[in-house]
Amino acid sequence: MAKIEQPRELLLEQLKSLLYVEQQLSEKVIPELVEQSENSDLKQGLNLHSTQTHNHVVNIRKAFEVLGEEPEAKDDPVLDGLRKQHKKVVKQLESPKLKDLANVDAVVKTEQLEIGAYTTLLELVRAMKLDGDLEELLQSNLDDEKQALELAEQALSQLSERAAAISATPGGS
Repeated sequence: MAKIEQPRELLLEQLKSLLYVEQQLSEKVIPELVEQSENSDLKQGLNLHSTQTHNHVVNIRKAFEVLGEEPEAKDDPVLDGLRKQHKKVVKQLESPKLKDLANVDAVVKTEQLEIGAYTTLLELVRAMKLDGDLEELLQSNLDDEKQALELAEQALSQLSERAAAISATPGGS
């Protein structure tokens, strides 16, 4: 593995990871969550974010172009770990309400991962004085991620209340 010695190299490595994250979310993760979920509001929110996520992939590809680089995705072990954990939990759940809750939990964790990554990238871009188009592309994605987290947290609150009602109902599911 090559050593990263310059801020630009770090920026590119982080962009590669983010491209992987956004591609995985767009192509695999969000469609799987939509399929697994029963709550119509959750499905609607996931479908909306699917469109945004597709645009995030486009924006990251443009960010590579702004930097004069070919877009390249690089595995992100954090996303892969979150996916593995989610799949393990969902296999154990019987209640659709609990599955919806586990799905929104996965969304919240993933949005937090993305927000952290975009925040870090933007600070590096600003520090390197690479503002302009690059900053706008990344800021647009960050704004969408913050909105998605807010909606996911609202859904988490609602689904948590519904799931908690299961334990209050004898034999409830």
